[in-house]
Amino acid sequence: MRGLAERNGVKAVSQACLVLAISGREHTASWSTIGSVVAGVAASGDGEMFVLALDVDDGNTSRLITVVETERIWPELTTMLPFEHWGAALAEKPGVVTLYERPVPALKS
Repeated sequence: MRGLAERNGVKAVSQACLVLAISGREHTASWSTIGSVVAGVAASGDGEMFVLALDVDDGNTSRLITVVETERIWPELTTMLPFEHWGAALAEKPGVVTLYERPVPALKS
């Protein structure tokens, strides 16, 4: 697996934001730039692992950032997005679970 400096990924997590590594550079993304977060199970060698996919959209660019359970940031990220809320649902019925989806602004007439 490529190192974090060589691929897009989550480097750090806080209540205020995510620090992302994108093309070898650090970018800060506030939680308000997260369009959606989904969780799923991905095949890995002879087993499976949990994966989170975050849609980061700052208005200028949109990126899909994935984090697998073997990454160092996993415990911090799943503290912010508690595993106990969605892990059991995936264990019982594999597929994809939407953890968060930014509300679409209402159209004004």
